[in-house]
Amino acid sequence: MARSDATAQSLLPVTDGGSVASSTVTKGRKSRHRRHNLNHPPGLDASQVLSSSGSTLGSVSKLSRYSRARRRRDRLLENEDPHQRRVRRLLQVFMGLFPVLLWGLFLYVMDGDLEGQRNNNQQHSVLDRFEGRSSIDGTIQGRYILFNGLERKQGFGNGLQGLLAAHLLGLEFNRIVCVNPDTWTGFFLGFRQRYDLANECNQMLQTYRQLIKPSNDNDKNNNKSNNNNKKRSTRPQQTFPVVRIWNLGLTMDECEVRPMLASSDIPLIIFSGDTYPRWPAVPDNDFFHQYYEPTDELLSMLPWKNLPTPPEVVVHLRESDNNYEDPQRRGMDEASLDALGKLLPSSTYLVTNKVELLDTFEQTFGWSHNDWTTVQHSASLHQIMKHWGKRKATSTKNQQRRSSNKKKLDEQQLQTMQLWCDWYTILNAREVYHTESDFSASAIHWANIYPSKVIRGISSPESRELILVEEQWRQTGDAILLRDRPEETLTLRNGSPCQTLHESSITDSIKPPPSSTTTTATTDPL
Repeated sequence: MARSDATAQSLLPVTDGGSVASSTVTKGRKSRHRRHNLNHPPGLDASQVLSSSGSTLGSVSKLSRYSRARRRRDRLLENEDPHQRRVRRLLQVFMGLFPVLLWGLFLYVMDGDLEGQRNNNQQHSVLDRFEGRSSIDGTIQGRYILFNGLERKQGFGNGLQGLLAAHLLGLEFNRIVCVNPDTWTGFFLGFRQRYDLANECNQMLQTYRQLIKPSNDNDKNNNKSNNNNKKRSTRPQQTFPVVRIWNLGLTMDECEVRPMLASSDIPLIIFSGDTYPRWPAVPDNDFFHQYYEPTDELLSMLPWKNLPTPPEVVVHLRESDNNYEDPQRRGMDEASLDALGKLLPSSTYLVTNKVELLDTFEQTFGWSHNDWTTVQHSASLHQIMKHWGKRKATSTKNQQRRSSNKKKLDEQQLQTMQLWCDWYTILNAREVYHTESDFSASAIHWANIYPSKVIRGISSPESRELILVEEQWRQTGDAILLRDRPEETLTLRNGSPCQTLHESSITDSIKPPPSSTTTTATTDPL
């Protein structure tokens, strides 16, 4: 026994207290091992035992400190008065809810930022395309194309083809397109501009309206005022250039148009035309609805059977304006119409200016249609009031709708709305067949509807096979954008190559005339 104690003492480190102190520490540590059942397997030496006992002592020390702190807290709670208890519990509740409130606030702020970003993206999805643009009252002015709409006694089809050309040129040359409400009021009966485009155009018109209106020298009131005051007072002459691109006459050369549109010194260009100088491809992404949306009045007048779903297959039959057979309007003869009715399904929807055909195709082939009693020429709404016959309304619902809208609109406005309903029906179709007409061709062109075919009559009276051809712009193929065409490929109005004109010479030619009584070909008022 004495030998074992001596061995243990020799293994322990020597302290100032001597061997007795060392022996006492060792015995104490062994007793703690026994109390906590920390038995070590046989064969361990003394250093391993001491190492194990040291970690155990640390754990026991932590437990004892935790127990003492808990006893102190319990004593404090026993001596706590009711007011302190309520305050403590409120603090505990607040500390418990604080992380929840903080997380909720974070989600609220993030949702607001995302909503603002969505609204901003929606409002500026059109305007953001125009690089370097800013508000017109800023230091860097925006650049615009003002489209005047119907001119030269043209109908809606020509006007809408011209609007499409204006938007394509606007995308190319970084210009925002605005429809002139002073010259094409009928457009805004059926459609309105989307997002911030309307505000941008309104600001532009407020700034430039007095500069784009023609002179009023011949107005009677002005003449009286001039006679009384013996002094002429006229509006400022138009100081902005006019780009004219028509499919017949009054067409400018490509080498004139391109530098005008590209010039950064011309904030506003007035577009007068119904075509693009050799059509390029139209963006295949619902191009029209990126800029415009139907008015509530137009939506309320749509005569579709399955509202709000538009008909998928639409036929547009355009009767000629003349009393004789127009070779450009082939496909309106009885044999061609019979072949057309047999070719297409009964779910086909018919649009036509010859209203008597509505009942004929419904009774013979089961086609659906609008219930217009008469259709007036869109170019004649302010001219000669041309129409192609009348019929009786057969739908009580359409009669009620017409009667309801008639209280709000005069006859001219009602006819305009009917034309917009027909055009919007074609615009939203998936498949279109039509006789020669810019009215339907413009909707097909805007929406890139395919398949679409032009009806050209039948091959022979014996076979009665319907002749269907591609749209004209598809036959010629997509041209290169005017902006990207090499200079040597630019053409004159007659199609022959034109000489390259420098932008400086073009800019000089479109400056306002020195006298308000004379105008040039590119600056005369519309």
